[in-house]
Amino acid sequence: MPCLHVSSITQVLHTDRWHSVACRHSGYQKPTQLPIRVEGISRRKGQSCFAGLRGLKPVAMASAGPPAEEFRNTPPETGVGGASYRGPAPILNLVPVRCSKTVHFIRHGEGFHNIGFDANVDAHLTPFGWTQAHALNHHLQTLSRPPEIQLIVVSPLVRTLETATGAFGKGLPQDPTTVMMTALAGSPDWQSEHAAVALPGVPVIAHEGCRERVSWSKCDSRRSLAKTKAQFPGVDFSLIQSEEDSMWPEFTQAAHRGTFGEPDTHVTDRGINFLHWLMDRDESRIAVVSHCGWLFHTLSAFSHDSAPVKSPPISSAAPGMHPQSSELDVDFQNCEMRTMVLTDPRTGPERGDLAWFPGGQNITKIPQ
Repeated sequence: MPCLHVSSITQVLHTDRWHSVACRHSGYQKPTQLPIRVEGISRRKGQSCFAGLRGLKPVAMASAGPPAEEFRNTPPETGVGGASYRGPAPILNLVPVRCSKTVHFIRHGEGFHNIGFDANVDAHLTPFGWTQAHALNHHLQTLSRPPEIQLIVVSPLVRTLETATGAFGKGLPQDPTTVMMTALAGSPDWQSEHAAVALPGVPVIAHEGCRERVSWSKCDSRRSLAKTKAQFPGVDFSLIQSEEDSMWPEFTQAAHRGTFGEPDTHVTDRGINFLHWLMDRDESRIAVVSHCGWLFHTLSAFSHDSAPVKSPPISSAAPGMHPQSSELDVDFQNCEMRTMVLTDPRTGPERGDLAWFPGGQNITKIPQ
Protein backbone atom coordinates (compact mmCIF):
# COMPACT_ATOMS: atom_id res chain seq x y z
CA MET A 1 0.00 0.00 0.00
CA PRO A 2 1.51 3.35 -0.98
CA CYS A 3 2.42 5.72 1.85
CA LEU A 4 0.81 9.06 1.01
CA HIS A 5 1.94 12.40 2.41
CA VAL A 6 0.05 15.65 1.93
CA SER A 7 1.72 18.90 2.85
CA SER A 8 0.99 22.53 2.12
CA ILE A 9 3.40 24.61 0.09
CA THR A 10 4.02 26.86 3.10
CA GLN A 11 4.00 24.03 5.69
CA VAL A 12 3.11 26.27 8.60
CA LEU A 13 0.62 26.16 11.44
CA HIS A 14 -0.91 29.42 12.61
CA THR A 15 -1.91 30.01 16.15
CA ASP A 16 -5.10 32.07 16.38
CA ARG A 17 -7.28 30.35 18.94
CA TRP A 18 -10.74 30.68 17.45
CA HIS A 19 -12.29 29.68 14.16
CA SER A 20 -15.74 30.46 12.86
CA VAL A 21 -17.27 27.24 11.56
CA ALA A 22 -20.06 27.67 9.03
CA CYS A 23 -19.90 24.42 7.09
CA ARG A 24 -22.86 22.04 7.39
CA HIS A 25 -20.47 19.10 7.42
CA SER A 26 -18.69 19.98 10.67
CA GLY A 27 -21.25 18.09 12.76
CA TYR A 28 -23.72 20.84 13.53
CA GLN A 29 -25.88 23.23 11.56
CA LYS A 30 -25.34 26.81 12.73
CA PRO A 31 -22.16 28.91 12.50
CA THR A 32 -20.48 29.03 15.88
CA GLN A 33 -17.16 29.67 17.59
CA LEU A 34 -15.17 26.63 18.64
CA PRO A 35 -11.60 26.39 19.92
CA ILE A 36 -9.41 24.60 17.42
CA ARG A 37 -6.88 23.54 20.06
CA VAL A 38 -7.68 24.31 23.70
CA GLU A 39 -6.13 22.39 26.60
CA GLY A 40 -5.08 19.55 24.36
CA ILE A 41 -8.53 18.95 22.85
CA SER A 42 -8.53 18.66 19.09
CA ARG A 43 -11.12 20.32 16.90
CA ARG A 44 -12.33 16.88 15.85
CA LYS A 45 -12.88 15.78 19.46
CA GLY A 46 -14.66 19.09 20.09
CA GLN A 47 -17.03 18.38 17.21
CA SER A 48 -17.81 14.94 18.60
CA CYS A 49 -18.46 16.38 22.08
CA PHE A 50 -20.64 19.10 20.60
CA ALA A 51 -22.69 16.50 18.77
CA GLY A 52 -23.15 14.71 22.10
CA LEU A 53 -24.46 17.90 23.70
CA ARG A 54 -27.09 18.07 20.98
CA GLY A 55 -28.19 14.52 21.77
CA LEU A 56 -26.49 13.09 18.69
CA LYS A 57 -24.23 10.09 18.39
CA PRO A 58 -20.54 11.06 18.69
CA VAL A 59 -18.62 10.21 15.53
CA ALA A 60 -15.34 8.29 15.67
CA MET A 61 -12.84 10.05 13.41
CA ALA A 62 -10.63 8.08 11.05
CA SER A 63 -7.55 9.88 12.30
CA ALA A 64 -8.51 10.45 15.94
CA GLY A 65 -5.60 10.37 18.35
CA PRO A 66 -3.74 12.31 21.01
CA PRO A 67 -2.91 15.94 20.23
CA ALA A 68 0.25 16.46 18.22
CA GLU A 69 3.33 17.76 20.00
CA GLU A 70 3.17 20.79 17.70
CA PHE A 71 -0.09 21.84 19.34
CA ARG A 72 1.29 21.43 22.87
CA ASN A 73 4.36 23.41 21.87
CA THR A 74 2.61 26.65 20.88
CA PRO A 75 3.34 30.28 21.73
CA PRO A 76 2.04 31.70 25.05
CA GLU A 77 -0.43 34.07 23.37
CA THR A 78 -2.47 31.12 22.06
CA GLY A 79 -3.35 29.89 25.55
CA VAL A 80 -1.93 26.46 24.69
CA GLY A 81 1.53 25.35 25.73
CA GLY A 82 2.48 28.61 27.41
CA ALA A 83 5.99 29.03 28.76
CA SER A 84 7.10 25.69 27.34
CA TYR A 85 7.08 27.13 23.83
CA ARG A 86 10.41 26.46 22.15
CA GLY A 87 9.73 27.65 18.62
CA PRO A 88 9.15 25.57 15.51
CA ALA A 89 11.65 22.95 14.48
CA PRO A 90 12.12 22.12 10.79
CA ILE A 91 10.22 19.08 9.57
CA LEU A 92 11.95 17.91 6.41
CA ASN A 93 10.80 15.36 3.88
CA LEU A 94 12.94 14.51 0.86
CA VAL A 95 11.55 12.37 -1.97
CA PRO A 96 12.46 11.98 -5.66
CA VAL A 97 10.47 14.27 -7.94
CA ARG A 98 8.85 11.23 -9.56
CA CYS A 99 7.23 10.48 -6.19
CA SER A 100 5.41 13.80 -5.91
CA LYS A 101 2.55 15.73 -7.44
CA THR A 102 1.45 19.32 -7.07
CA VAL A 103 -2.28 19.45 -6.35
CA HIS A 104 -4.31 22.66 -6.34
CA PHE A 105 -7.32 22.01 -4.08
CA ILE A 106 -10.27 24.32 -4.74
CA ARG A 107 -13.61 24.67 -3.01
CA HIS A 108 -16.58 25.53 -5.22
CA GLY A 109 -17.85 29.10 -5.43
CA GLU A 110 -20.89 30.32 -3.54
CA GLY A 111 -23.92 28.15 -4.28
CA PHE A 112 -27.57 28.85 -3.67
CA HIS A 113 -27.39 26.34 -0.81
CA ASN A 114 -24.83 28.61 0.88
CA ILE A 115 -27.37 31.44 1.09
CA GLY A 116 -30.25 29.43 2.47
CA PHE A 117 -31.59 27.36 -0.42
CA ASP A 118 -30.15 24.02 0.68
CA ALA A 119 -33.33 22.26 -0.43
CA ASN A 120 -32.23 22.83 -4.03
CA VAL A 121 -31.28 19.47 -5.53
CA ASP A 122 -27.65 19.56 -6.73
CA ALA A 123 -27.32 23.29 -6.09
CA HIS A 124 -26.03 25.71 -8.75
CA LEU A 125 -23.71 28.68 -8.25
CA THR A 126 -25.18 32.06 -7.39
CA PRO A 127 -24.21 35.03 -9.58
CA PHE A 128 -21.60 35.90 -6.96
CA GLY A 129 -20.35 32.32 -7.06
CA TRP A 130 -19.69 32.77 -10.76
CA THR A 131 -17.90 36.05 -10.00
CA GLN A 132 -15.66 34.17 -7.56
CA ALA A 133 -14.85 31.53 -10.18
CA HIS A 134 -13.99 34.21 -12.75
CA ALA A 135 -11.79 35.95 -10.18
CA LEU A 136 -9.89 32.70 -9.65
CA ASN A 137 -9.49 32.41 -13.43
CA HIS A 138 -7.96 35.89 -13.50
CA HIS A 139 -5.71 35.02 -10.56
CA LEU A 140 -4.39 31.94 -12.34
CA GLN A 141 -3.78 33.88 -15.54
CA THR A 142 -1.80 36.61 -13.79
CA LEU A 143 0.46 34.52 -11.58
CA SER A 144 4.14 35.22 -12.17
CA ARG A 145 4.70 31.46 -12.34
CA PRO A 146 1.71 29.87 -14.11
CA PRO A 147 0.69 26.53 -12.55
CA GLU A 148 0.67 24.76 -15.94
CA ILE A 149 -2.09 22.42 -14.83
CA GLN A 150 -2.24 19.14 -16.77
CA LEU A 151 -5.49 17.69 -15.42
CA ILE A 152 -8.65 19.01 -13.76
CA VAL A 153 -10.59 16.59 -11.55
CA VAL A 154 -13.98 17.71 -10.34
CA SER A 155 -16.80 16.45 -8.18
CA PRO A 156 -19.83 15.51 -10.32
CA LEU A 157 -22.08 17.94 -8.44
CA VAL A 158 -23.18 20.95 -10.47
CA ARG A 159 -21.66 23.65 -8.26
CA THR A 160 -18.16 22.21 -8.62
CA LEU A 161 -18.56 21.68 -12.36
CA GLU A 162 -19.67 25.29 -12.77
CA THR A 163 -16.75 26.47 -10.61
CA ALA A 164 -14.27 24.50 -12.72
CA THR A 165 -15.85 26.01 -15.83
CA GLY A 166 -15.51 29.57 -14.55
CA ALA A 167 -12.01 29.06 -13.14
CA PHE A 168 -10.45 27.20 -16.08
CA GLY A 169 -12.70 27.77 -19.11
CA LYS A 170 -11.39 29.62 -22.15
CA GLY A 171 -14.11 32.08 -23.09
CA LEU A 172 -16.80 31.51 -25.71
CA PRO A 173 -16.61 28.24 -27.69
CA GLN A 174 -15.59 28.58 -31.33
CA ASP A 175 -17.31 25.37 -32.44
CA PRO A 176 -19.40 22.58 -30.84
CA THR A 177 -16.38 20.36 -30.23
CA THR A 178 -14.82 22.86 -27.82
CA VAL A 179 -17.83 23.37 -25.50
CA MET A 180 -17.17 22.67 -21.84
CA MET A 181 -20.53 24.03 -20.65
CA THR A 182 -23.62 25.04 -22.58
CA ALA A 183 -25.37 28.37 -21.97
CA LEU A 184 -27.54 28.61 -18.84
CA ALA A 185 -30.85 30.45 -18.53
CA GLY A 186 -31.38 32.24 -15.23
CA SER A 187 -33.95 31.04 -12.71
CA PRO A 188 -34.44 32.97 -9.43
CA ASP A 189 -32.95 31.26 -6.38
CA TRP A 190 -32.06 28.22 -8.49
CA GLN A 191 -29.75 28.83 -11.44
CA SER A 192 -27.66 31.79 -12.64
CA GLU A 193 -27.65 32.97 -16.22
CA HIS A 194 -24.32 32.35 -17.93
CA ALA A 195 -22.96 32.11 -21.47
CA ALA A 196 -21.48 28.92 -22.89
CA VAL A 197 -17.81 28.33 -22.03
CA ALA A 198 -15.03 26.65 -24.01
CA LEU A 199 -12.83 23.81 -22.79
CA PRO A 200 -9.58 24.74 -21.00
CA GLY A 201 -7.31 22.66 -23.24
CA VAL A 202 -6.59 19.94 -20.66
CA PRO A 203 -8.71 16.92 -19.65
CA VAL A 204 -11.56 17.52 -17.20
CA ILE A 205 -12.66 14.37 -15.35
CA ALA A 206 -15.60 13.99 -12.97
CA HIS A 207 -14.95 11.71 -9.99
CA GLU A 208 -17.32 10.70 -7.17
CA GLY A 209 -14.34 10.21 -4.87
CA CYS A 210 -14.10 13.97 -4.29
CA ARG A 211 -17.80 14.82 -4.06
CA GLU A 212 -19.18 16.41 -0.93
CA ARG A 213 -19.88 14.52 2.25
CA VAL A 214 -23.44 13.28 1.83
CA SER A 215 -25.69 15.11 4.28
CA TRP A 216 -29.45 15.18 4.72
CA SER A 217 -29.62 18.33 2.57
CA LYS A 218 -30.86 17.79 -0.97
CA CYS A 219 -28.16 20.15 -2.24
CA ASP A 220 -25.69 17.30 -1.68
CA SER A 221 -27.66 14.90 -3.88
CA ARG A 222 -26.61 14.44 -7.50
CA ARG A 223 -29.12 14.95 -10.26
CA SER A 224 -29.38 12.45 -13.12
CA LEU A 225 -26.15 11.94 -15.04
CA ALA A 226 -27.83 12.51 -18.41
CA LYS A 227 -28.88 16.03 -17.41
CA THR A 228 -25.41 16.90 -16.14
CA LYS A 229 -23.75 15.52 -19.26
CA ALA A 230 -26.01 17.67 -21.41
CA GLN A 231 -24.92 20.81 -19.52
CA PHE A 232 -21.22 19.85 -19.54
CA PRO A 233 -20.51 18.04 -22.83
CA GLY A 234 -16.76 18.65 -22.55
CA VAL A 235 -16.35 16.84 -19.22
CA ASP A 236 -15.39 13.16 -19.03
CA PHE A 237 -18.02 11.37 -16.92
CA SER A 238 -16.84 7.85 -17.71
CA LEU A 239 -15.89 7.17 -14.05
CA ILE A 240 -19.44 7.87 -12.79
CA GLN A 241 -20.96 4.41 -12.53
CA SER A 242 -24.67 5.10 -12.10
CA GLU A 243 -27.18 7.24 -13.95
CA GLU A 244 -28.98 8.17 -10.74
CA ASP A 245 -27.32 9.11 -7.47
CA SER A 246 -26.75 6.03 -5.31
CA MET A 247 -24.80 7.69 -2.48
CA TRP A 248 -27.40 10.17 -1.24
CA PRO A 249 -30.17 7.59 -0.75
CA GLU A 250 -27.71 5.26 1.01
CA PHE A 251 -26.46 7.77 3.57
CA THR A 252 -29.74 9.54 4.31
CA GLN A 253 -31.47 6.44 5.65
CA ALA A 254 -32.54 6.28 9.29
CA ALA A 255 -29.40 4.31 10.24
CA HIS A 256 -27.27 7.41 9.57
CA ARG A 257 -29.45 9.98 11.34
CA GLY A 258 -27.02 10.27 14.24
CA THR A 259 -24.05 11.07 11.99
CA PHE A 260 -25.61 13.76 9.76
CA GLY A 261 -25.50 11.34 6.82
CA GLU A 262 -22.23 9.90 5.54
CA PRO A 263 -19.95 9.05 8.51
CA ASP A 264 -16.81 11.14 8.86
CA THR A 265 -14.63 8.04 8.68
CA HIS A 266 -16.23 7.09 5.35
CA VAL A 267 -15.56 10.54 3.91
CA THR A 268 -11.92 10.38 5.00
CA ASP A 269 -11.43 6.88 3.61
CA ARG A 270 -13.07 7.91 0.35
CA GLY A 271 -10.76 10.92 0.17
CA ILE A 272 -7.63 8.85 0.81
CA ASN A 273 -8.65 6.39 -1.90
CA PHE A 274 -9.10 9.33 -4.24
CA LEU A 275 -5.57 10.57 -3.47
CA HIS A 276 -4.21 7.11 -4.24
CA TRP A 277 -6.00 7.33 -7.58
CA LEU A 278 -4.31 10.68 -8.22
CA MET A 279 -0.89 9.20 -7.42
CA ASP A 280 -1.47 6.41 -9.92
CA ARG A 281 -2.00 8.89 -12.77
CA ASP A 282 0.76 10.19 -15.01
CA GLU A 283 -0.01 13.89 -14.56
CA SER A 284 2.05 15.72 -11.93
CA ARG A 285 0.23 19.10 -11.82
CA ILE A 286 -3.44 18.64 -11.02
CA ALA A 287 -6.39 20.80 -9.96
CA VAL A 288 -9.12 19.24 -7.78
CA VAL A 289 -12.42 21.14 -7.48
CA SER A 290 -14.35 19.85 -4.48
CA HIS A 291 -16.30 20.86 -1.36
CA CYS A 292 -15.80 22.19 2.16
CA GLY A 293 -16.67 18.99 4.03
CA TRP A 294 -14.69 16.68 1.75
CA LEU A 295 -11.63 18.94 1.83
CA PHE A 296 -11.71 19.15 5.63
CA HIS A 297 -12.13 15.44 6.28
CA THR A 298 -9.54 14.46 3.65
CA LEU A 299 -6.76 16.99 4.22
CA SER A 300 -7.03 17.14 8.02
CA ALA A 301 -6.33 13.40 8.11
CA PHE A 302 -2.72 14.38 7.38
CA SER A 303 -2.39 16.93 10.19
CA HIS A 304 -3.00 14.80 13.29
CA ASP A 305 -0.45 13.30 15.65
CA SER A 306 0.39 10.12 13.75
CA ALA A 307 0.23 11.60 10.26
CA PRO A 308 3.47 11.64 8.26
CA VAL A 309 3.22 15.40 7.69
CA LYS A 310 2.73 17.96 10.45
CA SER A 311 2.83 21.74 10.33
CA PRO A 312 5.01 23.47 12.95
CA PRO A 313 3.41 26.43 14.77
CA ILE A 314 4.26 30.05 14.11
CA SER A 315 3.23 33.17 15.98
CA SER A 316 2.28 35.36 13.03
CA ALA A 317 0.85 34.87 9.58
CA ALA A 318 2.88 35.69 6.49
CA PRO A 319 1.18 36.57 3.16
CA GLY A 320 -0.55 33.57 1.64
CA MET A 321 -0.78 31.77 4.97
CA HIS A 322 -3.80 31.14 7.15
CA PRO A 323 -3.80 32.94 10.50
CA GLN A 324 -6.09 30.47 12.26
CA SER A 325 -4.57 27.01 12.00
CA SER A 326 -2.88 24.55 9.70
CA GLU A 327 -3.69 24.85 6.01
CA LEU A 328 -4.65 21.19 6.24
CA ASP A 329 -7.41 21.54 8.83
CA VAL A 330 -9.08 24.92 8.37
CA ASP A 331 -12.31 25.07 6.35
CA PHE A 332 -11.90 26.46 2.83
CA GLN A 333 -13.70 29.65 1.85
CA ASN A 334 -15.89 29.55 -1.25
CA CYS A 335 -13.62 29.37 -4.30
CA GLU A 336 -10.47 29.34 -2.18
CA MET A 337 -7.49 27.50 -3.68
CA ARG A 338 -4.64 26.00 -1.69
CA THR A 339 -1.69 24.28 -3.28
CA MET A 340 -0.39 21.07 -1.71
CA VAL A 341 2.36 18.59 -2.48
CA LEU A 342 1.19 14.98 -2.56
CA THR A 343 4.03 12.49 -2.16
CA ASP A 344 4.44 8.74 -2.02
CA PRO A 345 8.06 7.67 -1.39
CA ARG A 346 7.26 4.15 -2.57
CA THR A 347 6.04 5.20 -6.00
CA GLY A 348 7.64 2.96 -8.62
CA PRO A 349 10.49 4.07 -10.94
CA GLU A 350 8.31 3.72 -14.02
CA ARG A 351 7.19 7.36 -13.63
CA GLY A 352 10.71 8.48 -14.43
CA ASP A 353 12.45 11.78 -13.89
CA LEU A 354 12.53 13.86 -17.07
CA ALA A 355 15.51 15.86 -15.79
CA TRP A 356 17.52 12.77 -14.77
CA PHE A 357 21.08 12.50 -16.11
CA PRO A 358 22.86 9.14 -15.68
CA GLY A 359 26.44 10.38 -15.41
CA GLY A 360 28.99 7.61 -14.84
CA GLN A 361 31.56 6.17 -17.24
CA ASN A 362 29.36 5.77 -20.29
CA ILE A 363 29.36 9.40 -21.33
CA THR A 364 29.66 9.74 -25.09
CA LYS A 365 31.02 12.70 -27.03
CA ILE A 366 29.00 15.87 -26.50
CA PRO A 367 27.18 16.82 -29.72
CA GLN A 368 28.50 19.96 -31.38
